[in-house]
Amino acid sequence: MGRRFHFVFEAADYDAAVRFYGQALGLPVVESWDRGPDRGTMFAANDGIVEVVSDAMDLRGPRRRGVVVEVDDVDALEADLRARGVPIERPTEDRPWGTREMILLDPDGQAVTFFTAPG
Repeated sequence: MGRRFHFVFEAADYDAAVRFYGQALGLPVVESWDRGPDRGTMFAANDGIVEVVSDAMDLRGPRRRGVVVEVDDVDALEADLRARGVPIERPTEDRPWGTREMILLDPDGQAVTFFTAPG
């Protein structure tokens, strides 16, 4: 049975979050729906899904949360995002555990970390 990781969150501003993940970060849309107050968009992020919803139906987790996405070349991604005017919270740097990481903030202030593993 195939499994895919989903990170789901209710955005404070649904439209801003969808623009951020879709246009600013360039994540492809897998699926979206609009049922009035219940809207959602699922974005592909490597082997997982980032799902932005307008109503989490009272299912909420802890406030400290973020999205982490592994990419082939975090330096190239940072250059592309900067060229498109996307603000970078923490530029790409080598981390003590061996990865190169860059951090952005989405419209809700959640950390979006992109990293490249060594090798």
